[in-house]
Amino acid sequence: MLDEPNSNLDDSGERALVEAIKALKAAGKTVVLITHRMSTLSVVDKVGRARRRVLAAFGPRDEVLKALQAQAAGGAPLRRLPAAGGAAARPGVAEA
Repeated sequence: MLDEPNSNLDDSGERALVEAIKALKAAGKTVVLITHRMSTLSVVDKVGRARRRVLAAFGPRDEVLKALQAQAAGGAPLRRLPAAGGAAARPGVAEA
């Protein structure tokens, strides 16, 4: 688990971080990355978004980011995640 690993990195440090994450993924490792910076999202497969300490979105990176952008632009609201213990979350669903 990496919590804001790129918060104090320059461009070369950030490139090294991205390469390290790629190497871990290639080795079959799971990496959990907590970040506010979008630059490292290029190497992730799935994105989760917490809102008010609750997982408000989770799914494939491109689907979740597209849904969040549409919401920010005033598009259709995101669908809710199922309640805890319910059915598995669908890709790209969000908004609690």
